Amino acid sequence: MSRHDDPDDDLEEDEEDSGETEEATPSRRRTTSSRAPHRPAYPPAPRPIRPWRSKAGVPEDDMAASRRELLEAKLNARRSSPSYWRFRDSFWFVPLIAVLVLLLVIGGLVAYTSSWPPVYVVQSRSMQHGPNDQLGLINTGDLVMSKKVSFDAITPYVVAMSSRYTTYGEYGDVVLYEPNGGTATPIIHRAIVYLQYNANGTYSAPSLAGLPCGTAANAVYRVTSSPNGCGTIGMSGELVLYHIGWRDATVNITLSAEDLGAHSGLVTMGDNNLSPQGCSTGCYGIADQADGASTLVKPGWVVGVARGMIPWVGAARLLIAGNAGEVPSQSWEFLGLSVVAIVLIGFALSYAWSSFRPVDPRRAAVREREDEARREQAQRAGMRDGESVRRWFHRRARDEDEEPEKTRSPRAVRGRPKPKVRRNGPSRPRRADAEDEDEEL
Repeated sequence: MSRHDDPDDDLEEDEEDSGETEEATPSRRRTTSSRAPHRPAYPPAPRPIRPWRSKAGVPEDDMAASRRELLEAKLNARRSSPSYWRFRDSFWFVPLIAVLVLLLVIGGLVAYTSSWPPVYVVQSRSMQHGPNDQLGLINTGDLVMSKKVSFDAITPYVVAMSSRYTTYGEYGDVVLYEPNGGTATPIIHRAIVYLQYNANGTYSAPSLAGLPCGTAANAVYRVTSSPNGCGTIGMSGELVLYHIGWRDATVNITLSAEDLGAHSGLVTMGDNNLSPQGCSTGCYGIADQADGASTLVKPGWVVGVARGMIPWVGAARLLIAGNAGEVPSQSWEFLGLSVVAIVLIGFALSYAWSSFRPVDPRRAAVREREDEARREQAQRAGMRDGESVRRWFHRRARDEDEEPEKTRSPRAVRGRPKPKVRRNGPSRPRRADAEDEDEEL
């Protein structure tokens, strides 16, 4: 027989549940169970939690404003970006513009000079007019542009004396040539005179025809093999040129195939290749053919003619290569000033472009909305700060009026308020002193 079928057990359970103490009679026994109905074991719903405030006295409207600002920030972050895009707003705009400008400059130099490379670095003082850097002349560390021209278009020094044609402070053209037609670094020197080689081993100088010669007061040249020192055809021995260069030097050219080569070409010399070194009067010029640098320069050896230069920039390349010992000190000063000037000009152009360029209407609208949002945010922040200060002063004044003699405890200023607990059960009797205090009140 099961437990539920036993009426005595049911009666005992009913008595225990109801709390009755009297004994039930058999005639009044209940046949049904009084057990409570089954309920699902769900946890009770959580009680609402009051928002926690770390600092007492913060107004509720400030907290609401903070929540509203946070919500607005989230909404703004979810908004899509502007429907237009400009490349000049990209990070790569400025570097790409710099690369394009550099390519345009290099392309313009190649188109102007018709040669590659279009520029060469001057590595020695052979063309300087003195130890110091002089603007407009070829100095160590300058970048010289080499323009490709026909050989007949080159004007030597002795020809330019009559036409008063000058380049870089002296008569005649400055040529860049490969010494002896090799692959060595080109030499940048001035063309002095063109000599034509004859089959009998002599030389002719057609460009000297008609110029004062011999023992004349203003003689330009003298040939040692001629009785009167004149003559431009079939010359041998030694050719002497007078008043050459910025020091009025005398240049002696030995007319032999060993020194000049058995071919026609140009006699070249650096403006500063003088002997004795550092002389101011009575100077002798040393031609490239006299010191063994090269024989007469053939047309095929000429790389180009110097046509323009960029001063001081090549000094940085010489410094990297460890060959900057001959660069004048003034060149470094001018190079530093040039870099500063270029940077300032770049900033000035950028400011002028940003100030005077037309603004896209769409971008102007975006800027206006951003400025308005910043102004509203600053205004709300200012009002919120002012309202907080004002409420703080009002609260302090009210507390002083209500409790002038009591000091406020730290717990009343900050921290979570102490909860009030309601006790269940019989109330305790009040004390006599408390009843007296109520009667007095």
